[in-house]
Amino acid sequence: MAPEIWTQHMQQEGFAHYGIKSDVFSVGMVALDMATLEQAARRDNTTLRNRIAIVSEKYSRDFTSWLSSCLAQEYDARPSLEEALSRAIVCRDDVTVIPGFR
Repeated sequence: MAPEIWTQHMQQEGFAHYGIKSDVFSVGMVALDMATLEQAARRDNTTLRNRIAIVSEKYSRDFTSWLSSCLAQEYDARPSLEEALSRAIVCRDDVTVIPGFR
């Protein structure tokens, strides 16, 4: 869940600052889970920054950069949904993940 959802202000204001970039953070968390093969709930208290550093040892700089941008703690620092999904790491015309699909 995005950090802004857990802040005192959010709890008092009732999700006044929730937006699509909160979902971009969630997509980043799912990608982190997939990259580390661990679910968020099963992780120890290792910080998010340390988790990204571990990913950077195994995956490309492009993926690590994309992941870091999606997991930015500040809402406004995250890419828009369109920006996040248009990055080459997510959408590539030259790669077929499932035969018959692009």
